[in-house]
Amino acid sequence: MPNFISRLLTWLCLLLGLAGSGAAGYWVKLETDTHEYHQFVSYSKEIKQEIKARLEIQALGQLDDILLIYTVIYILQITRKTIYQFD
Repeated sequence: MPNFISRLLTWLCLLLGLAGSGAAGYWVKLETDTHEYHQFVSYSKEIKQEIKARLEIQALGQLDDILLIYTVIYILQITRKTIYQFD
């Protein structure tokens, strides 16, 4: 009978150790996944801000081009009116 109790306690300790190792592994995986998820979200926000800034800069550049075109057209209209006045 003592041999049976000894073997039972050995198996219980082994199973308890296995369960503890599994729980610890799961906890580490969960913590790692959570950290990586938050890091991914942070990087995504940074990239989104950089893209938004570049698009705004490009839009301002296009706006400057449009203003330049309208300025040239306005100058050409004034020049044309001036030329026709002297004809």
